[in-house]
Amino acid sequence: MSMFEHATAVADSRHRAFFDRAGEVRQVWAQRTDGTWFYLADGGVDDQVRADAHAGELSCPYPGCPDRRFVAKGGTERRHHFAHQVAGPGHRASSAWRHQALLMLADWSHRRYPDLEVELDDREDNESLRLRSPSSGKLVWLTVTYDPRYQLPAPAPGAQLLVGHSPRLLLPDEEAEGAPGLWWCRQGRLVGDLVADRGWALAINPQERLIATVTTGDLARAARVVQGRHGSVLLCAVAELEHARLDADGLHTPVSDAVDRELERRRAAELERRRVAEAEQERRRREAQARVQAIQTTEHQPELAPTAHSPSDLRPPARSAVPNALSDNDPKWPTDLDGLRRLLDDEDLARRLEQPLGTDVACDVEPAIWHLMAVLEWRKRGGDAHPMAVRAAIVMNRCGYSLTGDAIAAVLALARTHQ
Repeated sequence: MSMFEHATAVADSRHRAFFDRAGEVRQVWAQRTDGTWFYLADGGVDDQVRADAHAGELSCPYPGCPDRRFVAKGGTERRHHFAHQVAGPGHRASSAWRHQALLMLADWSHRRYPDLEVELDDREDNESLRLRSPSSGKLVWLTVTYDPRYQLPAPAPGAQLLVGHSPRLLLPDEEAEGAPGLWWCRQGRLVGDLVADRGWALAINPQERLIATVTTGDLARAARVVQGRHGSVLLCAVAELEHARLDADGLHTPVSDAVDRELERRRAAELERRRVAEAEQERRRREAQARVQAIQTTEHQPELAPTAHSPSDLRPPARSAVPNALSDNDPKWPTDLDGLRRLLDDEDLARRLEQPLGTDVACDVEPAIWHLMAVLEWRKRGGDAHPMAVRAAIVMNRCGYSLTGDAIAAVLALARTHQ
């Protein structure tokens, strides 16, 4: 199910017009005499609105306007809007859009979160909306730009930049097939920087009271916002402002929440991958360290005759400590691995002895057989360390066994009973 199939994000024909009127600066927001704001919906001009505008109950909200008196414009050819009673120099398009966008956000914040302190900073060079929670004291600053050359400021807690609905910023290509309100867009510098920083960006249309979430096509598909693919890098998902929410980090939409969940899933998967890799690296390091220690001990530790009560010895017992059961004159004495396999009637012995130490440490092979193999290799090579002896010593250390003559004699006796 796509995001726009949910009841909280129902798309309609206005979503398709998100970019259509971006070039038309129509003032649709007015200020009431009590300081609150009034939004004029398309087709909303009636006798009451005309009378309120004519009486000065609805006036231009733009800061520094020399003549704030409005007249309401209706008709069927253009969108219903307000115009000044006395024509003047007019307001710059980008400034007018930006101010109306902040008015829209201020009006929405006041209605959605009535306990919030809402303050509009209408300075021309740094216009922004300040929202403060009286209970926690946390602040959120919302800034809007229609300027493609805008340079991102350094990140600050609670500060969020939104872009306007200008095609120069969003670079729309075409509407996603079968998905009203979803647009494939090329990547511009400013929007691309915002998406790279957070995974998504927000764009707003104050004329239609719409908000759009811009994210990568890859994230949009993973978050189940869209199913198809397109040559464009970004997807722009248009929705109603009424379905947005506010927290200490700024504005969020249903689509941005879905993208955040996907990003969190990816972060968790990456952390798990690193944890497994680090654990494997540590296991290999410890294993290599144990091999080195075993070899060093075999080369430098004095030879001690094994006893039933002595601690684990990393070297096989001296020749004099080998029980009589290992006499060279014994015809049943095995001299190599094949001989031991025949003696024990175990065709699978070689495979188990040659498995990695991770399996060896699980003691799949009888420990006494390891001890015996260590003695055999030691005798064959005149006391020099051999890889089989080193492996046997590592297993003895990890499994807690001691290399004793009694253990060797016991395994030989057990083997002979199987003949």
